[in-house]
Amino acid sequence: MQYLVLGAQFLIGTVFIAAVMSKLVAFQLFVQSLREMRVLPARWVHLASLTVVAAECAVFLCLAIPVAAPAGLALAFCLLGAFSIAILVSLRRKQHVPCRCFGSSTTPLGMAHVIRNGVLAVVAATGLLLPDRDAPGEAAAILVAAITGTFLGFAAARLDDVIKLFQPVSAGRG
Repeated sequence: MQYLVLGAQFLIGTVFIAAVMSKLVAFQLFVQSLREMRVLPARWVHLASLTVVAAECAVFLCLAIPVAAPAGLALAFCLLGAFSIAILVSLRRKQHVPCRCFGSSTTPLGMAHVIRNGVLAVVAATGLLLPDRDAPGEAAAILVAAITGTFLGFAAARLDDVIKLFQPVSAGRG
């Protein structure tokens, strides 16, 4: 079980550090998209944007410190739930806001983002609830868990690009 927990920690850590880094690069775009979602009063948007980035950074930092990893997974679970609720509210209001979860994407928020957050929340909960053994593991298994979690984390962070790979190519362009 410890390798599954470690893989979950790497997956969630990768997703959250990718989110932090991309939001810092395109922070104003993130603020703008949060404003356009209209899930918060306009006066709270900038503070909420800063809080999201700080909380996402806290998830990564907690996951990087073994004794704090459960707190990081719990915070990730809560954030993913909050993000999903905000997206669902925005969708219900028929807002077509670009997903700025990971930077400057122009893909509108949709159910794929809610599903991604749900899957990530399940991963975080699994990592939190499974027993983690303190005994040192085998180096090769630890490496496989870390690489697999990191790869899946990058795939989750680039979900919009992964989805586009499987969409049909428009026949109107040469």
